[in-house]
Amino acid sequence: MRIDQAPEGGKFRATAAAALDGQVGTWGDADMLCVDLDGDGKIIASELGTGVGVIWTKEGRKALSDGSENEVIGGKKYTVITFGELVEAEGSTPSLSAGDNLYASANGIVDITPAVGDVYVGTVLYGGSRILVNMMGQKTVTVAGVAASGTLTIAEPVTTTDQFTIGTQQYTLLTTPVAAYDIAIGADEAATKVNIVAAINASGTAGVEYFAGTLAHPDVTAATFVADICTLTAKVNGTAGNAIVTAETGNELTHASNIFGAATLENGVDQVPAV
Repeated sequence: MRIDQAPEGGKFRATAAAALDGQVGTWGDADMLCVDLDGDGKIIASELGTGVGVIWTKEGRKALSDGSENEVIGGKKYTVITFGELVEAEGSTPSLSAGDNLYASANGIVDITPAVGDVYVGTVLYGGSRILVNMMGQKTVTVAGVAASGTLTIAEPVTTTDQFTIGTQQYTLLTTPVAAYDIAIGADEAATKVNIVAAINASGTAGVEYFAGTLAHPDVTAATFVADICTLTAKVNGTAGNAIVTAETGNELTHASNIFGAATLENGVDQVPAV
């Protein structure tokens, strides 16, 4: 639907609630605030999945051309946009193109990159100097985040009593395991790598590759070594996995080529709303 086909250009008026005093939202040279309406027709701050539009605060107390952010003032009437048109917005940051999805945070900041807790407010229908946005404001879809990961490199034979820690669990490499979380040193380097993965995942044969009673690691899984590298992946997606320790401890890993890629797992990303 084109903006000129929507009632009053796709806009309707509402009164700002007192709690919105001083709130602003920005989009390049156009200032916007994601909003919802209460039963009295007052504008309230948007909550996840309930925002019905944005305030285009060009109609606020300050001129849009003065370069400052316009504040929403409690009790003042504003136009709430369902089909919004941003004029002369080709210089906005970030730039907008047809098909871009817009997201707003609770404080009204609008962006094309969603963060946790943001709400989807609309999609750009076409770009250029006059950007038309269909302000849907009701739709959120959760997509999974990214699990943190890291690497363990075993490039040389290990030494008996070598130790390493993943999370809070310490592992000890021994010719003959004597306690839970002891890993058997194999007949060669390749066999030892198999045993390390088996111990972390509690796969293979308990009592052979590792001491019986060893449980699967609660926080990570270990992939089969590819050449000298084993990839460790957090079991739960999100930034919390970035705190999982990967370190040499106790007697450490004797050979300098046997080492973790970092002190913790890395690159975990929390889930975000998307369309």
